[in-house]
Amino acid sequence: MANQSISRKLIVCELGEIKYQEAWDLQKKYFQQRTLGNVDDILFICEHPHTYTLGKVAHKENLLLNKSELTEKGIETFEIDRGGDITYHGPGQIVGYA
Repeated sequence: MANQSISRKLIVCELGEIKYQEAWDLQKKYFQQRTLGNVDDILFICEHPHTYTLGKVAHKENLLLNKSELTEKGIETFEIDRGGDITYHGPGQIVGYA
């Protein structure tokens, strides 16, 4: 097979600081549109306020703050459908979603 060049466009979208739920909703929206071929590939770059995500196999005892401490500190938690345990996301931590 001859070398063929495939030209694809990647849109990089810098969101700044955005709540985890808002970023998740945006990813789902664009995933649906991308699956249908309605939009180009996109990379979201952002950071989140203090947030913990709990994966499918998360051990809640690894989260060292109780609900009232989390609320007092303004930290959100989300149970998500990825593997893994508990992940911290916060200001200054750059995250990329493709």
